Amino acid sequence: MPIKIHYCKSNQITALSSLGVLRFMDTPTATPTSSTPLAPALEQFLDRIIAEKDFKLAALPDTFVEDAKADLRPLLLKSINLRLFSQLTDSDKKELENLVTENASDETLQTYFANHVPDIEQRMAEVLIEFRSSYLGR
Repeated sequence: MPIKIHYCKSNQITALSSLGVLRFMDTPTATPTSSTPLAPALEQFLDRIIAEKDFKLAALPDTFVEDAKADLRPLLLKSINLRLFSQLTDSDKKELENLVTENASDETLQTYFANHVPDIEQRMAEVLIEFRSSYLGR
């Protein structure tokens, strides 16, 4: 399954997901917000870890899960962003910035990351495992 990529200019960092392209406005302040939907696989991941947290969901307001996901979305994306961006060399980061400045297509950015982040699927898995462990307090 291809990797889909989101990248914001002006040193905004990259976010990846395995099932969807995320693209935000290209401004220095453009960041994921609590209401920005993630790719379906990442939304399902958040649903699972919230369920694993062993909240008594039946006793909580109907909006609890959505509120919790809204709080977790930006944190998850930042975790992914930092891990994957840290895998790029300085010259790779500069090249990526040039691609984004030139409004490269999503496919071009996907190919770029696939070619420049070693073991990208493994890096994503590591982030998700660490995020889950941190959230669950394990």
